[in-house]
Amino acid sequence: MYYNELLMDYQIASKKLIAAFVLFSVIMSVTAFVYSSLFNGQTVTVCSSGQRLAVVFHLANDATILIPTSSLKNTLDCLRKGMSFYDRDLELVVTAGMSEDYMLNLRSRYTIKQETDRLRLNTGLQIITNGNVLTVKTNKLQAFFLKEITDPYTFVEYLRQINPEIVVVPQFTEVISKLLSDIFISDVIRSIELKEGNFITLHL
Repeated sequence: MYYNELLMDYQIASKKLIAAFVLFSVIMSVTAFVYSSLFNGQTVTVCSSGQRLAVVFHLANDATILIPTSSLKNTLDCLRKGMSFYDRDLELVVTAGMSEDYMLNLRSRYTIKQETDRLRLNTGLQIITNGNVLTVKTNKLQAFFLKEITDPYTFVEYLRQINPEIVVVPQFTEVISKLLSDIFISDVIRSIELKEGNFITLHL
């Protein structure tokens, strides 16, 4: 008798758990649909490992482009933040500086459709990598410095040349931060410093 009651309680609990999971899945799907409708599904998520930035583009038609860091953990965390919940496909990965072991590890988790050493896309928005700098041009220009800034004067001069609306950089060292505070850049440039473990998602 006691066993039957216990079994019945277990079955009820299992049904409740399944119902909760189904409800959660429906909510996630509806949220993703509304989000995609409002923002056209095009975002860039940038994650900092301290000295480097990982970048995940989520473009129209659920296309994902990845610019990884040398930290696999940081890259995987960034993919989880920047991709659709159930998506396991990476349409393009920038492999410059990544070892074969690193890429094998990444391929074991995701289906990578194309790999390239340098990124240059012009599909409604321009995405270009040039050394350690990534620029994205839509109706505004955004610049992402993929590695830590070591020369503040070159950094500032470059910003003055391209005049981006938004610039995202890894965490400044104390020395660089002090030097930059003494250099006037521009009141119209929004500068975002991402410290280790921080991330930001921008709409394109």
